[in-house]
Amino acid sequence: MPIDPIKVTQNIKGSYIRYLTSALRLRDANLRELFYQEAEKFWFINGPILEATPPFKSGCYLKDLVQEGLLAERLENFIYDALPYLRENPLYLHQEKALRKIVSGRNVVIASGTSSGKTESFLIPIYNHLLKEHREGKLTPGVRALLLYPMNALANDQLRRLREMARIIERKVPDVNITFGRYVGDTQETKKEGEEQFRLRNPGIEPVKSELLSREEMRNNPPHILITNYAMLEYLLLRPKDSSFFDGEYARNWKFLVLDEAHIYSGASGIEMAMLIRRLKDRVCRNMEGDLQCIATSATLVKEEEDFGIVAEFATKLFSEKFEFDPQNPQRQDIVKGIKVIVEKSTPKSTFNCPVQLYLQLDKIIRESSEESLLEQCCEVCEKFGIPENILNESKKRCNGDVKKFLYGVLSRDEKILKLKRILEEGAKNFEECIKQLVDKDNPSDEERQCIASLVNIAVWARPDAESLPLLPARYHLFVRAPEGIFVSFYPEPKIFLERRELTDEGYPVFELASCRRCGQEYLVGNVKEGKLKHSSTEIDTPGKNRFFLLWRENAQLEEDEDQEVAVPEEIAEKGKIWKLCVKCGAIGNDEPTCSCSHEDNTVQTLIEITLKDGILNKCYLCGLRSANIVREFIFQKDAPTAVLATALYQNLEKERVREKKILTFSDSRQDAAFFAPYLEFTYKRILFRRLMVDALSRNSLLQDYRLSSLCEDVLKLAEEHSIFDSSMDFKEKRKEVWKWILQDFCGVWDRRNSLEGVGLVSFMPVIPQGWKPMKELQEPPWNLSEEEVICVYQALLNTLRYNMAITFPDDGPGPQDEFFAPKNREYKFRGECSDTKKGIYSFIPALGRLNARLEYLKKVYKQIAGNDDESDESRKLLGKIWEDLRNNWIEKGIHPSSNSSQGVLYQLDYRYWRIIQENNSSPWFICDRCGAIIPASVQGVCPTFNCNGRLEKIDPLMKEEITNNHYRYLYSNLSPAKMTSQEHTAQLTTDYASNIQQRFIEGEVNILSCSTTFELGVDLGELEAIFLRNVPPEPSNYIQRAGRAGRRLGTVGFILTFAQLRSHDLTYFKEPERMVEGKINPPVIEIVNEKIVSRHLYSIVLANFFRQFPDYFGKVESFFRLETDGIPGTGRLKEYLETKPESILRSLKRVVPQDMYSLFNIENWGWIDSLIGNEGSLTIADEKIRDEYVELEEYYKNKGEELKQIIDSGGNKMKEKILTDDRNWAKDRMETVQKKQLIDFLASHTVIPKYGFPVDVVELATLSHIPASKNIRLERDLRIAISEFAPSSQVVANGYIWESAGLRVVKNRTWPIYWYATCPECKRFYIQGGMVNDKPPSMLCEAHGEISDKEVHKFITPVFGFVTSKDYEPQKPSESRPKREFTTRPYFFGYERPEEKQFSIGRFKIKCRYSSDGELAVVCKGRKSKGFWICFTCGAAFSERQKGKHKTPYGIDCSSPLKGPLHLGHTFKTDVLSISFMEPKISSGDYSFYPSLLYAILEGTSQALGIRREDLDGCLYPFEEEIMLILFDNVPGGAGHVKRLMDKENFSDVLNSALARVKNCSCGLETSCYGCLRNYQNQFCHEQLKRGVVLEFLKNNLEEEK
Repeated sequence: MPIDPIKVTQNIKGSYIRYLTSALRLRDANLRELFYQEAEKFWFINGPILEATPPFKSGCYLKDLVQEGLLAERLENFIYDALPYLRENPLYLHQEKALRKIVSGRNVVIASGTSSGKTESFLIPIYNHLLKEHREGKLTPGVRALLLYPMNALANDQLRRLREMARIIERKVPDVNITFGRYVGDTQETKKEGEEQFRLRNPGIEPVKSELLSREEMRNNPPHILITNYAMLEYLLLRPKDSSFFDGEYARNWKFLVLDEAHIYSGASGIEMAMLIRRLKDRVCRNMEGDLQCIATSATLVKEEEDFGIVAEFATKLFSEKFEFDPQNPQRQDIVKGIKVIVEKSTPKSTFNCPVQLYLQLDKIIRESSEESLLEQCCEVCEKFGIPENILNESKKRCNGDVKKFLYGVLSRDEKILKLKRILEEGAKNFEECIKQLVDKDNPSDEERQCIASLVNIAVWARPDAESLPLLPARYHLFVRAPEGIFVSFYPEPKIFLERRELTDEGYPVFELASCRRCGQEYLVGNVKEGKLKHSSTEIDTPGKNRFFLLWRENAQLEEDEDQEVAVPEEIAEKGKIWKLCVKCGAIGNDEPTCSCSHEDNTVQTLIEITLKDGILNKCYLCGLRSANIVREFIFQKDAPTAVLATALYQNLEKERVREKKILTFSDSRQDAAFFAPYLEFTYKRILFRRLMVDALSRNSLLQDYRLSSLCEDVLKLAEEHSIFDSSMDFKEKRKEVWKWILQDFCGVWDRRNSLEGVGLVSFMPVIPQGWKPMKELQEPPWNLSEEEVICVYQALLNTLRYNMAITFPDDGPGPQDEFFAPKNREYKFRGECSDTKKGIYSFIPALGRLNARLEYLKKVYKQIAGNDDESDESRKLLGKIWEDLRNNWIEKGIHPSSNSSQGVLYQLDYRYWRIIQENNSSPWFICDRCGAIIPASVQGVCPTFNCNGRLEKIDPLMKEEITNNHYRYLYSNLSPAKMTSQEHTAQLTTDYASNIQQRFIEGEVNILSCSTTFELGVDLGELEAIFLRNVPPEPSNYIQRAGRAGRRLGTVGFILTFAQLRSHDLTYFKEPERMVEGKINPPVIEIVNEKIVSRHLYSIVLANFFRQFPDYFGKVESFFRLETDGIPGTGRLKEYLETKPESILRSLKRVVPQDMYSLFNIENWGWIDSLIGNEGSLTIADEKIRDEYVELEEYYKNKGEELKQIIDSGGNKMKEKILTDDRNWAKDRMETVQKKQLIDFLASHTVIPKYGFPVDVVELATLSHIPASKNIRLERDLRIAISEFAPSSQVVANGYIWESAGLRVVKNRTWPIYWYATCPECKRFYIQGGMVNDKPPSMLCEAHGEISDKEVHKFITPVFGFVTSKDYEPQKPSESRPKREFTTRPYFFGYERPEEKQFSIGRFKIKCRYSSDGELAVVCKGRKSKGFWICFTCGAAFSERQKGKHKTPYGIDCSSPLKGPLHLGHTFKTDVLSISFMEPKISSGDYSFYPSLLYAILEGTSQALGIRREDLDGCLYPFEEEIMLILFDNVPGGAGHVKRLMDKENFSDVLNSALARVKNCSCGLETSCYGCLRNYQNQFCHEQLKRGVVLEFLKNNLEEEK
C-alpha cells in the first residue's frame, strides 16, 4: 500500500506533539496548561511538499540515428528488445545530443536528473563502437570501456542492465560476443566460484555466456566492458596479476572512460580522482591526451547554464582531457543537460474533466483487485465517471493489456493532472496548496484531500512501459523542526513561548525553563550578566555552560533522600546560594534584586542555585532523585526526537510483511549514524516489549492474581508470535531477554515516569501474607487508618525499595550486575538500620537527623491527619514498628533474607510476591496535581513522591483524556507489534561487512539502515519507499541525491522526512523547504595542488612497477614484510630496485605528475625516494610499525606461555590457566590477522598509497579486543580530527559498540614529533619551535610584546603512529546517552610563503587578500580542561591525570616506565591559506570579540555562497603589523583549492552578502550568538566572544552600495 501523505503527516505530527508535551512535565499547573496550548499551535511541521519532475524534451528516434549512419544497423537487432521504450518513443533531446557528441568522438558531461536515461546515453555509443569493431574483425579480448563508480552498490546496479542486454544479444545476434565483467571486492577468484556465487544470488537463473564472473576469467580474457569502483581500480593498477588489463596485447584498444556521480569529485576527492585517472591513462594510452574518450554523468552536477563553463573547466582538470562550452557554438558544447517540457506546449488536443472521486475509486481498485481483473475494473470505473469513450478505446487498444499503460494513456488527457503538472512546473509546492487549486476551494473537505492524494498515487503508478518515467514522477517531502526550548515570562501574567526571545512584546524579560524529569520541578536556566538573569544561546552539541536556578515558590526545606546516596553513590550537583529575582526587569541579587522597580506582589521570585557536577545536573533538589541530566531544558539532542519520528514513520509503512518495512536514514556525521542505529533499536524495543506486556495483561484482565512469572510466559509467547526475537537466540536467551524488560519496568530503572506504571497502565501490588493483620497502632490515634489505607501505606513503603532495585532476580533471568540495568547494575539489599553506600545496602529506617522516602512519606501522612508537623517523631517510631512487623511476618512471604558474615542478615523484596493490577474504570485511580504520579489508591491524598507536597486527586474524564494522550502510553496501547532491526552503514565498517549489511537491507533482514553519506549516491536499493534525513543536508545537491533513493522501483510515491535540528542552516530551510528540495546546485571545483595526495599516487606508480618486476612480494602483509618468512623484506628489495633508477618509472612519473610540481618532488634527480624509503620515509615507518607490533605480540604470546607453564608445573589453577590460554589465543589470532592483512589495505591505511576515503594524514585507532565486532570495523581518522576523537579516554561508537582509546601507538626506536608552542596572551599570536623528549621550556618571544612567560609555553606531540584501545577494555553497547565528546581542537596559523596578493573594492570596503598554497598551521588538543595528558613513551599508555606507581600497558601488562606530562596532542600541516585584511573602513572596534565573530561569519558565508562543505574550511586570527588578519584555510593538509576561490572579486562579494544574511536572519540576541549563526562544535573555545550583532552592523553599514 502506498504511503498516504495526509494520514502519515497527521500521524507524525500527532506523535511528535505528544512526545514533546510528554517529555517535559511542568509542576506548576498553570504553566503546564500554557505549555500544552502553545505546543498545539506551534509550527513544528512544514508540509507535505509535493515535488514532481517534469518530463524531458524529446529528440529524434533512435532509428533516425541509424538511418543517418551515425549508429550501426545491427544495433537495431537487439536494442529495442533490451530497451523496449525506444521502439515507439523518441529519445530525450539530451540523449540525442549526448549520443551524437560521443559518437563523433567528443568528451561529454551528461548532467540530467534521475531516470533521465543517462546510462543509455553512453551505453549505446559503447555498444555501437563494439559492433563496429566486430564488423571490422577487430573485436579481440581487451577492455574498450571502463565504467567507474564510487561504490560497489552502483556497480551492481549497472551490472543488472548489462545482463539484460547480454541475454537479448545472445538471442538476437548470437555471432556477436560482447563481454563484460564486474571486478569489485567480492568478485570471486575462479570461474567455478564465480558461477556458484551467481547461482546463490540469482536462484533459478543461468548466467549469460558473455559475462565473466571471476577474476581468473577477466585476467585471461579482459572483458570489453569493465565495471569497477575507484578503490578497486587502485588495486588493479597495483596488483601484478591484473596487469593484463593495462599491459600487453589485450590492452591496446581502450576507448571509453565513464565516470558516474562526477559531482562528488570536488576539492581533495577531485585531486585524488584526477591523479588516479592520470595513472590509468599512463598505463593504457600512448598519448596522455586524446586517446581516451571521457564521459562524466551526474544528476546533481549543475543546474544553471551560466555554470556550464565552470563545469567544463572542472571536467578538463579531472580527466586531463579537453572539455568545452562555447554558448555561441553548439559543436563546442560538451555539457549536456536535460531540458524539461513546458506543459502548455505539450497539452493534448482532446482532454476531459471528471469528478475527483474517480481517483479514489481507481486507487482502491489498484490496491485491492487481482491482476487478472484489474484492467476491466479500471475501464468500468472510468466509464462510470464519464471519461470520453474515444479516449478509453484508444488507450485500451494501445496498452496491450498493460493496465499501467492504459491509465497512462487515459490520464495524460486529464485536465486536473495537466493542471497539477503546470502547478509543479513552477517548482515544489505545499500539497495543501495543490489541493486547493485542483478543487478550486480555499477549504477543501477531507474527502477531496484524499481524492487528490489518490490522483498522485495513480499518476506515479501509471507509465507507458517499465523503463519510462511515470505520468507524474513525484515525491512528498515533510519537514519537522526541533524545539528551541520553553521560555517563560512571569509579568504581568505568566506566558509561555517556544521560540527563543529576550523580551515579551511589552518589553518584560523572558527566562528559559528546565524541569525535573521525575517531579516536574521548574528551574530557570541562564547566566547572570550585568546584574540580570539572561538565558544563553542554544548549544545542542556541546556540554552546557548554563547555570541552573531552582524556582522555589513553596515554604519547605529541600531535603536529602538517604536511599539515593546508596542507589547512585557518586558526586552530585551541589546546592548553592539563594538569589532573589525581579521578574519585571530580570535583575537578580543575593538578598534582593539589583533594581529600582516598584516590587508589587509576586514580582520577586526566590531562586536556589544548583552548582553542576562536570557540567551535568545529576540531582533534583526537590524530589532528591539522582540521575544523569535529571533536570533538563526543553532542548533535545538529535537522537530522541529523531527516534520518535523514525518510529512513527516505521509504523506508518503499511506492509504485509515486516521485511517490506524499510527506511533509509541519513546523518551527516559518522558518529551520529553509528550511534543512532543501536539507540533507535534499543528505544523501539523498549516500547515494543511494553506493548507486548500491555497485550498480555489485557488478555488476562479477569485474573485477580497475575504475577511477573506469568507475565514473562505470556510475553514470551507473544514475542514468538510476532517474530520479535533474533533467529540466533535459543529459548533460554529469549526468556532472559523478556525478563530483562519486565524487571526494568518493575523497578522503573531508567524512566519511571514513562514506564507502564508511570503512565498509569499498571501498578504492582505486594501480595499480603496469608493471615496477616495490620498493626493496631496504625488504626489508632494519631493515625486512625482503615485496613485498606494501611495496605496502601505498606505498598508505598515497599515501593521505595522496589524502585531502588532491592529485589531478588529470577534464576532464568538476568543477574543484577547485567549491564542492561546500568547505572544500577549491582546487587542491592536492605536492613533495618545503617545504610552502606559502598555495598549497596539501604537502611529501612534512616539515620537520626536524616530522611528517606519512607520516613518522609509517613511524615506527610501524619501532617495531613494531625494538621501539624510531626514534632514528636511519631513517624520514625511508626516506621520502626512497621520494620519489626515486616521482619516478623513477611519473611519468606514477600521478603527474602540472606546471611552475610560481615553484614549480618540482609533482605530483598521477593519478585514472586508481587501481582500486577490494571486500571479499572469502576474504581478510578489517583494522580498527583504537582508531580503527576499515578497510583491506584490514596492515603489521605498524600503523594508518595519524595518531597512532593502535591495532592492526589481522583482521575476524572478530563484528566483521563490528558493521561491517555501521553506519548508513551499511546504507543504502549496502540503500537503495531513488529520487529525492527537497525544497522549502521558508515565508512567505519570494513568493506565486506558493509556490503553484507547493504544486502541484508535490500532483502529486508535489516529494516532501518543508519548511514552517514555512504548511500547518498545513485544506489538502487530496491523497493524503498521512505527516506529519513536526521538533519538538513549541507547542500541541495546532497538532498536531491538522498531523496532520490525513494520510490525508484516501487511505482509508488517516495516519502522523504527531514528533521531540522536547532541550527540556523536547518531552521532556514525548514521555513523555506522548497529551496532545499530544488535549490541551486554549485558546480564542483578542483585544483591539483596537494603535495601529499600527489605523492601517494607517485608512490603507487613506483610500487606498481616494483610488483610487476617482483610479483612474489605482492599479496598479504607477510608476502611483503616477511615477518616470519626468510628472505629480503620488501622495503629492502625496493631500495635495491630503485638504486637502478628504472627508466619506466621516470617516464611514468613525468606523464602523471603535473609539470608544475616536478621541482617539488625533484623528479629528474629522483629526489622523492627519501620520502618513500629514507629514514623518515612513509614506507620505512610503516615497515617499522608493523614489525614492532608483530614482535610485541610474539613476546606477549611467549610470556603468557611461560606463565602458563609455571602454573601447570606448580599444581595448576583452572581459572588462571583458562585466562592465560585465552590471552595466548588472542595474541596468536592477532598475529595471524597482522600477517594475513591485505598489503594494499595496510599501505593505504599507513599513508603510503592513496586512501580513497579521502583523508590525507590518516591514523588508526587499533582495537585490541577479542569480541567479533572488532574484526568488522576500521576506525580511521585524519590526524587533525584524530587528536581529539581518538585522544586517550575518548570514546567512539562503531558497529553497535563503544570503543575507548587507551593511549598512543608506539614504534621501537622511534618517537613522536615534539614541539614547543606558545600563544602571546596579549595579541594571541601563535609561536612554535621543535622540541625534544626531556628538554626544558625554551624562551619564546612575541615580536610585538616581548618574552612570553613559561606558564604560557606548552609542549605537544604528534601521534603519527595512531592510537590504541586497551586489550582489557570490554566494549559496551551504547546506552541512551551518547559518549561525550570531551576534547576539542583549535587551529593556529603561523606563516605562509610567497603569497599572491589582490585588492578589492566591494561596497564601502577596501579589502586586501593574500593567498598561498604553502600556509603553515597547527592544530592542538589540550585535553580535559586544558590539563593535557600523561603519556608513557615506552608503552604508549596515556591518561588525563598523573598515575601513581606502575600503570598498565594497552596489552594489560604492568609497566614501570615514568609517565611524561602534561603533554598536549598536536599536528602541523601545510595547506591553502587566504589572509584577509579590511583596509577601509578602518576597524576601530576595541572589542576583541569583533574579530572572531567576523571570522566565523565569513567562514559560514564562504561555505554557503561557494557551495563548499563547512567541514572543508576553517579559520583563525593572526595579529600582523598592528592589525588582526582573518585567516581562512582549506581543512585538508596540502590544500584543495577552496580558499583560492575568494581571490575572485565576484565570489568574495557573494561571500560577504551570504555572511550578512547569516547574521541577519538568526533569532538569537544581538549581543550573543548560537549554532544558528556563528557557533559550531570546533569553535567553542571562543563561544562567549562570538556576537552576531557587531558583525551585522559592520557588514550592513558597508555593503549597502552593493544592494
